Amino acid sequence: MDRGEKSALRPTGVGRVSLLARVALLALPALGEWALERLALLGRAAGYGLLALGEWLGERCLALLRRAGDGLGRVGERAWRGGGTAGAALLCLLVASTPALAGLLPAASQAMAAPHLQAAGEALAAPPEDPLAYLQPLYAQNSDLVGWIAVEGTGIDFPVVWERAAPYYLTHNFAREEDRFGTPFIKHEISLEDRPDNLIVYGHNMPHSEEMFGPLEGYRDAAFCRAHPTLRFDTLTQAGEYQVVAVLLTRVYRQGEEGFRYYAETDFPDEASFAYFYENIKEGSLYDTGVEASCGDSFLTLSTCVYDWENGRLAVVAKRVSP
Repeated sequence: MDRGEKSALRPTGVGRVSLLARVALLALPALGEWALERLALLGRAAGYGLLALGEWLGERCLALLRRAGDGLGRVGERAWRGGGTAGAALLCLLVASTPALAGLLPAASQAMAAPHLQAAGEALAAPPEDPLAYLQPLYAQNSDLVGWIAVEGTGIDFPVVWERAAPYYLTHNFAREEDRFGTPFIKHEISLEDRPDNLIVYGHNMPHSEEMFGPLEGYRDAAFCRAHPTLRFDTLTQAGEYQVVAVLLTRVYRQGEEGFRYYAETDFPDEASFAYFYENIKEGSLYDTGVEASCGDSFLTLSTCVYDWENGRLAVVAKRVSP
């Protein structure tokens, strides 16, 4: 074999380039597939982030619209009762703007908002001597309705239902549609015809949310209570105003465990049973509200979950002051 034949067996510069090109061509499909997978993952993550952001923005906008509607409703009611063209003009404005406001709400939230807007309209149209007329159209929509709870300036402004089949209203709204915020309710064993001495209304407190009974968290602070000392609860037959007596931060106790169970104290057939209830709520209160009560008073307690410990509860206890 001569020198020319030996040199033909060695890869030349051109041969090396050709080999590298073949390797690159073989690697490109795998590299492209990997890059596409990474892009797809990034796209999905961005999509989930946008959905979460959109839901959060929707909830915030809904809360703002509800508060704006509440304010307009109260102003309109005062103007209407005052009479004159100003009241009539404002009523027309509210009626005309209600469909536009409803159209701005997310579809899933309209079921809860629509009864509220309708109730506001009915309240304006009701004669002053019939202040509870706004509840009648709502009762026609859902016969589980027992009343309306409101704490001015907090966002608490909702219908209250009777828990016909526990725990239905923990996961359903007033329109009987599935809704994680539920609806404030009284327990199914309670009857307003034979009203208990202490009526307890339960509602959700979702983490990082101002919906339902979330604003009750504010009552941990005495200054908040001084700014919002009054609760209003109207039933189908009677309006009612209540003043906060005590604010309890407690929990649900296990069977056999010692502790004051405010949620079991609904009737006071004698002075001793009332004294047990009253002494415990005053001693267990986070602060002195300055409001006293006596045997024979009627009470309203708003109860919700807190997450300081397992089965934590926050209870705002108020006594009836009018009518």
